Amino acid sequence: MHNKPKKKKKKFNAKSTRHWHRYLGFIVSGFALILSFTGIMLNHTEYFNLDSRYVNSDKILNIYGIKFPHHPVGYKINGKWITKVERNLFVSSANVYESDEPLIGAVLIDDLIVVAFTQSVLLLNKQLEIVELIGPESGIPKDIVKIGLGKQNDVIILTPESNYKTDKDFLTWQQTESSDVEWSTQQKIPDTLYNEIKNIYRGEGLPLERVILDLHSGRFFGKVGVYVWDAAGVIILVLALSGIFLFYFPAGFRKRQK
Repeated sequence: MHNKPKKKKKKFNAKSTRHWHRYLGFIVSGFALILSFTGIMLNHTEYFNLDSRYVNSDKILNIYGIKFPHHPVGYKINGKWITKVERNLFVSSANVYESDEPLIGAVLIDDLIVVAFTQSVLLLNKQLEIVELIGPESGIPKDIVKIGLGKQNDVIILTPESNYKTDKDFLTWQQTESSDVEWSTQQKIPDTLYNEIKNIYRGEGLPLERVILDLHSGRFFGKVGVYVWDAAGVIILVLALSGIFLFYFPAGFRKRQK
């Protein structure tokens, strides 16, 4: 009987190590550059002023959930703009109130700014201080659709049921058949005001140090980024070990090349 030739077992040699070392090095080269660059910056935070510089890029701020509406609309009264961003009500660039109700409109009567939401009316004085918030418990009709001024400069609101006007003290609301009403209408706020409100809404912004730190750890790319960075770290460790192997055991590779 003829003995079957034994299959040669593949040996872990310098040639295969060099092959994998080269390709793994290429795969993680980008990660190594990011880790090196961000690591150097983090080691010299004070020199680069990372803790006092802020990111203003909309794309990066959106990643961190610091979003801002594309271009909010407002209501212009006597040179002032009434705008609502998320829960924040702005009169020009002053943040004066917070509400979950949608903004319906605003009018100016005497020295009062009358701001209408869907279920309430807010009264502000010239100093933008809150005079009173009038809600359903005070007898105001529900589901306000519009607010405006009538011929006699009286405040009128529109609901799905009817028009209602109030007295000068905002104590009672009565149905009215008045159709000659100057309703408050939406307008696009100026770009300069938009930028002012955006800066106020976002605060100082996002510290550059936080972004660099998250890039260094992979958290900038979310949970997946952390695992990818962990995998890159393992590959870099393998590269270090294979580099040591190639340094001390290069003979096998050289012998095969002859």
